[in-house]
Amino acid sequence: ARALARALERLKHLTKLGLHNNSIGVKGARAVASALQHHQNLKELYLGSNAIGVKGARAVATALQDLKHLMELGLGVNSIGAEGARAVAAALEQHQNLQELYLNGNSIGDDGARAVATTLWHHDNLQVLYLGDNEIGVEGARAVATALGYLKHLTKLDL
Repeated sequence: ARALARALERLKHLTKLGLHNNSIGVKGARAVASALQHHQNLKELYLGSNAIGVKGARAVATALQDLKHLMELGLGVNSIGAEGARAVAAALEQHQNLQELYLNGNSIGDDGARAVATTLWHHDNLQVLYLGDNEIGVEGARAVATALGYLKHLTKLDL
């Protein structure tokens, strides 16, 4: 993944990056996240099924701060847990253009669901939301249900 990250740094006009299902792990997520600082025009980022875990999610969350034009983010099936979900959710608060968010299969539980729900209030342009298979209980479901009222353009929902 480090070699790929170095190559990514040279692709200055990249608008979509899909690296899903490549088992890049934490080290790969960190390397890719570092390379993303050179891609402020990136609109779509897909890193699902890569076993990035909490540490990888934190690295990606840091990189998200530079991706002001991001419209689609796919981090499903990465075991990011509640802590990773909180980091990603906090980073996404400033991304008003976000239209698609995939966080399914990450075991985020109630705490992670609440963090994501709070962030959703800032994303009335969101059209697609995948949060299924996350061990979300009653409290998390309540928070998400409340946030759904703010998502006027939502067309696809997976809980």
